Amino acid sequence: MPRFSTKSRSKLNTCDKRLVELFNEVVKGFDCTIIEGHRGKEKQDAAFNRGNSKVKFPNGKHNKSPSVACLLYTSDA
Repeated sequence: MPRFSTKSRSKLNTCDKRLVELFNEVVKGFDCTIIEGHRGKEKQDAAFNRGNSKVKFPNGKHNKSPSVACLLYTSDA
């Protein structure tokens, strides 16, 4: 059964407990990686400047603490 790496778990733990519970279920059926949970100002504004986000800090869902957004990668998709 797939499971999160230590790095993915660390990033997931920056997220709201509902996202943690959801993705703990997802990983049981899909091999996936948590790319990002919480983003600070520098990371959020860089994501905005690259066009990967529509909002600057502090207006992103990733900017809340705990984060109410999670970026996930799965090769199963």
